[in-house]
Amino acid sequence: MAELGSSAKEIISLLPQSPSRSGRALSDHLESGRWLQRYVEAQCCIASNDYKGGLEIFSDILQRFQNNVHILLEVAKVEAIVGKNDEAILNFEKARSLDPYVVTYMDEYAMLLKKKSEYPKLNKLVHDLLNIDATKPEVFVALSVFWERKDERGALSYAEKSIQIDERHVSGYIMKGNLLLSLNRPDAAAVAFRNAQELNPDLRSYQGLVHSYLAISKAKKFYESALRLEPGYLGAALALAELHVVEGRNGEAVSLLERYLKDWADDSLHVKLAQVFAATNMLQEALSHYQAALRINSQSEAAKKGLDRLEKLMKGVDPDAPEEDEDNEVEGDQEETELL
Repeated sequence: MAELGSSAKEIISLLPQSPSRSGRALSDHLESGRWLQRYVEAQCCIASNDYKGGLEIFSDILQRFQNNVHILLEVAKVEAIVGKNDEAILNFEKARSLDPYVVTYMDEYAMLLKKKSEYPKLNKLVHDLLNIDATKPEVFVALSVFWERKDERGALSYAEKSIQIDERHVSGYIMKGNLLLSLNRPDAAAVAFRNAQELNPDLRSYQGLVHSYLAISKAKKFYESALRLEPGYLGAALALAELHVVEGRNGEAVSLLERYLKDWADDSLHVKLAQVFAATNMLQEALSHYQAALRINSQSEAAKKGLDRLEKLMKGVDPDAPEEDEDNEVEGDQEETELL
């Protein structure tokens, strides 16, 4: 409710009121009620990006409930967001010492360990998480963090898997955006960071968007210059069209690509046009271009996948819904062997 904009007062008013009590019972009830109100206030502060206020309240609650794993995790997460990395790591470690089976926010802990180059600890953390519950999105984000140093594309697939499991898992989008920036794909990175921001805006999603848009701006100038020097450079045209789409200028993207249709019989050109039309819900036009791409190149994987997704959309089926097959099963033992 805090994330939806409800005030602390509104949320507190919805909490169940206990019948009147006397003596010690009344005192205990008032005491627990006060701390519950403080907890609600802290969550409202965080939801409104008042991290300092939220952290102060959570720290106050933590003084009263020093070994409460949930509060420790909440404090550590906010500390990680505002850059208090050492303090966050200590609180994550304390939470794990109190509850070795905790999974909540452990992907945030993994990111901190990577930032501090604490690779042995990161290795152990991921190994433990796989043994605890290898189906949680936090585990796949942690795997993504672990593999980033060795295989960025493999790490990206883990980040995407976390989002498939839970499409509202913010740290999955943050990790995906950072990896896409590293892979020099700022347009796709901007989409990932925007998804994170829409779910729960924080400093990391804002920073990611800034870096993405700066990279897109530089890329746009480069592609425009390339096309001025060599108007027939199809690769630059396709990339520039993608940037137009990211910035919401779908009409400009279509106009640019259609100019090249006169001189180029290229499957990637038709695929890109199909993607733009599909994004603007012009499904019949998208279908036509996917089919044209496959006539030119019957082995085009991009056209095959795009057409499969489009056909699901046209049937009213969610193309992103996970399929019940063996691919969704996690090979925990194999992952552990790789990590060790």
